[in-house]
Amino acid sequence: MAALPTSVASVADLLASLKLEDSAAELKALQESIPASAPVAFCHNDLLAGNIMRDDSNGAITFIDFEYGGSNYRGFDIANHFNEWAGGTEDGEPDYTAVPTDAQRKAFCSADLAELADQAGGGSRQEQEHGQEEEEGALKELLAEAAKFELVNHWYWGLWAVVQAADEGFDVFPYLTYASRRIGQYRTLLAK
Repeated sequence: MAALPTSVASVADLLASLKLEDSAAELKALQESIPASAPVAFCHNDLLAGNIMRDDSNGAITFIDFEYGGSNYRGFDIANHFNEWAGGTEDGEPDYTAVPTDAQRKAFCSADLAELADQAGGGSRQEQEHGQEEEEGALKELLAEAAKFELVNHWYWGLWAVVQAADEGFDVFPYLTYASRRIGQYRTLLAK
């Protein structure tokens, strides 16, 4: 487990390093960055590897543990899934070198769009051929949408961890360490 703050002073130092006094401005900027056209859907909102079950006999995927499930932006849910590849839910120390590559993100979003198309019905062969260009455009759009929500996702889970630290303390999980890492990654991505 990650090093826990050992004194009130170290907790205060860690909180000060988060620079949360600008939270209202950060939230406003994030809100303004979300396009009005961003789709809202029922989302899992915590799609980490432990919440995805795969049936090896047929390849079927099942999501479990919907305690955070609800209406949200589709891009947030996908960004959350990508960010969860970094881990950190065991020790508070996400490894951002482990997030999916561009090719892995493309494969995931392509599979997501294919599943949506299957659920909507295949259409005629002519519609499918014409739809290939539209599919490529939809894939680019979905990847861009997920990228926009990466910042939102880091900020959300960073603030969540601060609240959890205040509510539960540090005995169960190093919430402030996790908050520091998520908000730190938010700032790193924002600076790019």
